Amino acid sequence: MITDKPKISVVFSTRKVDNTFVDHVKKTCMYKGVEVIAYENNNEYSLAELYNRGLDEANSDIVIFCHDDIIFETKNWGEKVIKHFEKNPEYGILGVAGTDHMIDGRWWSIRNSMHGTVKHTDGVKVWTNKYSESYGNQIKEMVTIDGLFIAVNREKIKNRFNESFEGFHFYDIPFCFDNHLSGVKVGLISNILLLHKSVGQTNETWETNKVKFEGLYSNKLPICLNENSHIIFDKALPKVHMHVLCWNEEKIIPFFLEHYENYVDKIIVYDNKSNDNSVKLLRKHPKTLVVPYDTKGEIRDDAYLQIKNNAWKNSVNEADIVIVCDMDEFLYVDDFKKYIIDFYNSDSTIVKPEGYDMIIEKFNFDYDHKLTDIVKTGFRNSLFDKLVMFKPKNIKSINFNFGCHVAAPMGDVKYFNEPIKLLHYKRLGLDYFLNRMSIYKKRISDFNKKNKLGFEYAFPKEEHSEKFYSELDKKDFII
Repeated sequence: MITDKPKISVVFSTRKVDNTFVDHVKKTCMYKGVEVIAYENNNEYSLAELYNRGLDEANSDIVIFCHDDIIFETKNWGEKVIKHFEKNPEYGILGVAGTDHMIDGRWWSIRNSMHGTVKHTDGVKVWTNKYSESYGNQIKEMVTIDGLFIAVNREKIKNRFNESFEGFHFYDIPFCFDNHLSGVKVGLISNILLLHKSVGQTNETWETNKVKFEGLYSNKLPICLNENSHIIFDKALPKVHMHVLCWNEEKIIPFFLEHYENYVDKIIVYDNKSNDNSVKLLRKHPKTLVVPYDTKGEIRDDAYLQIKNNAWKNSVNEADIVIVCDMDEFLYVDDFKKYIIDFYNSDSTIVKPEGYDMIIEKFNFDYDHKLTDIVKTGFRNSLFDKLVMFKPKNIKSINFNFGCHVAAPMGDVKYFNEPIKLLHYKRLGLDYFLNRMSIYKKRISDFNKKNKLGFEYAFPKEEHSEKFYSELDKKDFII
């Protein structure tokens, strides 16, 4: 039975009403019980103005604001929207793409915090942007969602579209952001798939509105809903990219990320087919990018060397400083932020740290504390005076040798004379150390054996234990 009041209203702005699109909306929505309000608009009104008009004129409490260049690939999508609002009455705004972590006016600034799936076409090719896993029939809370598709429960929202943002941009982000700050839940839904007949690009008006948004909400940004809320995006720091190798490092990754995350812009991790939780932990972090590579389960120092000597060059046009290291290598100085800024402002181009092997007899992996606060003892090891930090625009080649203990940098090479330590955390308790050595022994490649690289991995357990305790006797307070 069709009621007088529609269950759902669909509002869009268009240069000229296309009845084919109107029919498509009605047919795919739920065949009946849908109201379509199309506003012809040739730059007379901003989207914020027309959408507020839609809020006033729609006859349903559930109002959909969408672009006029989309195809609904999900049938009966209107019923799905209604069910989401009925089952989750705390939500006032829903969309199909969004973010739970914003640091500026560009909602897609943090790739790892983007959620949803949207298909695109340029008229020739079709591709899918899958920002996250599907959440099925569940809702994932967001800070803001993209304006491609905005479903609104008119009774739940507390703020209208902000008409001070002109044109066809930034109608969506301030609307969601204002409502989120007012306690209205904004959510992402996964069971509606759209094809957008556009690539999506910014323009001068978009950039102007972005600056305006960031000015209005400077005291509210960054904002984060997930466990990464402690992460700082510090604009006072130069841009620092990390390039780091990984294989089954789930135990040390939380310490590593905590140590570096507030000082670097991006952490590129080259993962050698880890089969523990390493990749899962890394992909949850908003500053990491995981790049997989495969040595067929073997330790191959030639592959490691290829990555460390070359991968950082991808940062030349983006980063002011690069750090090339392993997961168990921690640069340490009392004020790391100041050190980075001082190095950046100097005419020096490369840092030579003092290396230390850190060691502790027994260790519990307590992630409530910094590793540098727990393990402060070790001994000097000049093998770890590694040239891991330098300016990529000045250093043309780093020329590490196997193990990266020695390098022959080329380019404008000027050493920074301020001291910093490079702490090597491989000996986190005897049990952890012996376990790692045992695993490495099984993975060592013929290439490494032939070139006598990592030969110490093959030592018997007793020899490792004896050496561990002899080194324990040498320990002193390093930090």
